[in-house]
Amino acid sequence: MASNEKIIRRLTPDDTVVYREIRLEGLRREAGAFTASLHEENEQDLNFFTARITENVIFGGYVDGRLCGIAVFHKRAPEKTSHKGVINGVYVAEEFRGLGLGRDLMDAAVTYARHEVEIIQLTVVSSNHGALKFYEQYGFTPYGIEPHAFKVGDHYEDETLMYLNV
Repeated sequence: MASNEKIIRRLTPDDTVVYREIRLEGLRREAGAFTASLHEENEQDLNFFTARITENVIFGGYVDGRLCGIAVFHKRAPEKTSHKGVINGVYVAEEFRGLGLGRDLMDAAVTYARHEVEIIQLTVVSSNHGALKFYEQYGFTPYGIEPHAFKVGDHYEDETLMYLNV
């Protein structure tokens, strides 16, 4: 029987293969939750995913040694917006939900961000009520809706814009 031992740590280029696997799993299982598509990212080579790891701060949630969740933080580059950062690409594999892994990943990302920025922003597909509730309980405040933020087939998705002062 698994012990469900959780470890949260920053990913490194050595984690590229497992990062790619969980990222593609998220795009496959929760296609409507991400602006990227499985088709687009599945066509990318490992260098694409290594670059994502080195250009961002990506936290991985491991359960019993398996990468089961991810959260990405990056700081905005232009000087006038460098006081803001973004959390995105948050995903926890379905069979590991309910263990607090999502909260642990957010804790790691927000703790890191507190030393880098004043405001954290994120977007959530407006129809994803579970994610909206999760982020609101975490302290994020909605501040707008982007209508038709992206399109999947003939279906449009709105996104809720949220922020957290840190």
